[in-house]
Amino acid sequence: MICQKILGQKWHKFWRNFFSKPYLVYLVQADNTVKAQVVEVGEILPNQRMEIVQGLKSGDRLVLKGAAYLKDGDPINY
Repeated sequence: MICQKILGQKWHKFWRNFFSKPYLVYLVQADNTVKAQVVEVGEILPNQRMEIVQGLKSGDRLVLKGAAYLKDGDPINY
């Protein structure tokens, strides 16, 4: 899995669960497991990006690739 550390930026690439709303991202926890997090999205941006307006905070690490195969509590290696 590839993860990105969020450094207070407003724009983030993320994975969307296409089978249901709300939008989900998977946050990487300190023990290298993942936790599903509901986020609110704003604008759709160029280059496969979306604005996240609520649900993330500075320093959150999220899964960018392979998230479609995860569920809450799954361990990851990166």
